[in-house]
Amino acid sequence: MSVPNQPRRVQMESYSLRNMYLSVLITNISYLSVGMTLAWTSPTIPYLQHLLLLSPYQEACISASCFFGAAFGPVFGKELVERFGYRSVMFSHAVLYSVALVLLAFSPSVICLTVGRIVAGLACGMFLRYIPSYVMEIADSEVYKVLSPTVLPTQALGYLLAYTLGPPQLTYHQLLWLYVSVPVMSLASYVWLPESAKHDVSKGKLDRAEVTIAFLRRGISTSATQAEVLFLQEKVTREPRTKSGLHSLLSDPADVRALTVMLTLSCLQPLSGTPIVLTLTQHLLTKSESLSNPNTATIVIGVVVFFISIIVSLFMRDYSCKRLLACSSIAMAVSMVLAGVYFNDMENVEGPSFQLTSWTLTSSVLLHLATYQTGFANICHGTYSMFSTQKKEVAISTAMTTTFFFSSIAVFFYYLLDDHLGSAVTMWIFAFFCVVSALVSVTFIPDSLKFDFYAD
Repeated sequence: MSVPNQPRRVQMESYSLRNMYLSVLITNISYLSVGMTLAWTSPTIPYLQHLLLLSPYQEACISASCFFGAAFGPVFGKELVERFGYRSVMFSHAVLYSVALVLLAFSPSVICLTVGRIVAGLACGMFLRYIPSYVMEIADSEVYKVLSPTVLPTQALGYLLAYTLGPPQLTYHQLLWLYVSVPVMSLASYVWLPESAKHDVSKGKLDRAEVTIAFLRRGISTSATQAEVLFLQEKVTREPRTKSGLHSLLSDPADVRALTVMLTLSCLQPLSGTPIVLTLTQHLLTKSESLSNPNTATIVIGVVVFFISIIVSLFMRDYSCKRLLACSSIAMAVSMVLAGVYFNDMENVEGPSFQLTSWTLTSSVLLHLATYQTGFANICHGTYSMFSTQKKEVAISTAMTTTFFFSSIAVFFYYLLDDHLGSAVTMWIFAFFCVVSALVSVTFIPDSLKFDFYAD
């Protein structure tokens, strides 16, 4: 067994990785909660609109609130990890999500629904930012390479579950009972999973670090465990004592250029309409007067996107970041233009011009989400490698906050644009930002960057 970045004494040991595989697998399964949380609005907004007679402004507040809360997740999670470790993120995720479910379950008011979704978004953003870092710290590279491709399909499965099990299949409160599994899963992870040995070493808790190493590598000798702790001590000592902040990225011209490109794409990706197509799928399909069952069409889209995410994770490693982002953007632009043509034809007061069927809209939504999965859904596996290891953490947090914040803006203004300009013009505006994303990707993404699902 040869494991990079470990002392030779540990590499020569024979031990079982069963607990390590189980720990990473359990953590990755939690990505179900991310997909379920983001896609919650797809089946529930049409139901709540019928139940509460929501205005477009009220729908906008409820739909955008999750992304707004998620924008603060990286900041809140950073404080938790530095003070208490990665397990505190799991515990806080369980607590915050429970609070969100209570607010969503016991009050029909728009204010409580909005606050509940903000809290759920905060929990989701915190989890999505720091759990990947936790996995990379507890897993050997061979374990990480085997299980990292499960993340994207698991999140896509969360979308599918939200699409499939929402109203009308389940009532609103039955759906919320299903979502109770999310904090239960986080709490179980908190109880069973160990803290990162590296974090324990950085806090001087050497005994706890030894226990963690012995748990993750069953059968390892005491001397090898101690050698691993000494190795981690040296590694922590070599790292900068002061955490790299945003100001450190602004001090180097090369980092400034890389940060500008990354943040530009982080802004353009949500403005291309993806948050709307992903989280308001059923709402969009319901606007088609000729589609008899929007719920079934949404489920079909979820199934296809799930299988595409599996293909992407398994077969699209080491592809050109520039090429995939550009192709993804162009295909998403085509999907938005096609959706705009459909809505324009439907809204034409003189009667339809092209006789487009309802499946034209369904196909455009499917094309958008499928090509999003092949490109911008994996942007972190390409553009973040433009930064050094220390600065990468800051870059990731900054990009995630930017993406979530602009996602909330895109969802909120979608309702206002749709109400004042019509669905066709709104889709064409999204298509414009898709084209700009393609131009930025082609012009500024280095040719050498590759999508690497195994990068640490």
